[in-house]
Order: sequence, then structure tokens, then C-alpha cells
Amino acid sequence: MLSNRWRISWVLLLSIIVSACAQTQFVATGKTYEPWKGPVKILQEAPKGVKYEELGWVSGKMGGMVSDWGAILKAMQEEARERGANAIILVNKESSTQSSLGGSVQYGFYGGSYQEKNLMAIAIRILE
Repeated sequence: MLSNRWRISWVLLLSIIVSACAQTQFVATGKTYEPWKGPVKILQEAPKGVKYEELGWVSGKMGGMVSDWGAILKAMQEEARERGANAIILVNKESSTQSSLGGSVQYGFYGGSYQEKNLMAIAIRILE
């Protein structure tokens, strides 16, 4: 049987691992398409001189000791691709520090902090 100290250690370790995965969310605002078969472009601004349709907003976040922008972007590209988008336009990027603190009579105080990174983009389908 595991002691309480080991249980707390495992819970903290599992929370770090789970929080290290990029999470995405999609909100549809336009037409739906079959999943896009090719790569999804990452744009800094709306494409000029080409026709495109807005399909929705895609957001991504990641927290933990191993959070990185590349993993978030890759997860967002995949989410947008599944919705039929062939490009995303980045509109917001933010980073914050999250902290947690706990304690018990037996083990005293414990805690930690980690970076949480968030991205927001518009998923589009370039028609030309």
C-alpha cells in the first residue's frame, strides 16, 4: 500500500503530465467542409488578393513545465484541418504563470508554479 506521501507525489506528477498536453477548442462560425488533406498554413494576417471563407475560431493552450508554442500551434493546425481549414490566422498570444499551494498537517506545505500559454486564431479555407 502506498503511503500518503507517495500518493501526493503521484498526483502531482500526473497533473504535470496531463497539463503538459496541448488542449484545443473550436467554435464554428461558418461553413463546414470535409477534413483538409494537406498542410495547414499559419498566417500572421488575413491573406490579401485571395478569396477565403472563415470557418471558425480555434484556440489552444498548454501548461506545465514542458509547454511550448510549437506544440500548441501543431495541435491547433490539426484541429483546424479536421474542420476543413487550410490556414489559420493568429490573432492573440498570451502567457501567464499559474501557482498552486496545498498542505497537510502530516506533510506541511507543498506547491509549485508553471507557465500557461494560450493562442487564438481564425480558421479559414483559402478558395483559390
